[in-house]
Amino acid sequence: MPHRSNLSALVAPMLLVVGLVFGCGANLAPVLQVDNAPVAPAAGVDPTRELVHDAIVRALAARTWSVVEDRADGIVAEVSSGGHTASVLVQYDARSYSIHYVSSSVGLKYDGERIHRRYNHWVDRLRTSIDQELRQIH
Repeated sequence: MPHRSNLSALVAPMLLVVGLVFGCGANLAPVLQVDNAPVAPAAGVDPTRELVHDAIVRALAARTWSVVEDRADGIVAEVSSGGHTASVLVQYDARSYSIHYVSSSVGLKYDGERIHRRYNHWVDRLRTSIDQELRQIH
């Protein structure tokens, strides 16, 4: 039977490795992409691209996202919180909208597929706000 100090010497590095393997990715999740979410205005309203644009801009402002660029293919917006930043492209027409990842600060640990859950939380809250604003189109 191994002596107690020898056992500790073996177990401690193993626990460190397990902690690193599971701890580093514990807050990572697949990047949330919103694809072709339907525009659902109030009943009887036929939305235009301009009305959808305005609703998205209001939702961005409500969630403290800044419009970085308003261009023909959509709106590039950025959010900063707790020393982290992320940018998205919100593409839209009169029938649907999409939110796609553009970039993020190092602290959000984007690895090409996964990102810190905080990013997904921001995007999910933005989606909720956009849907609320779209329902208020008259």
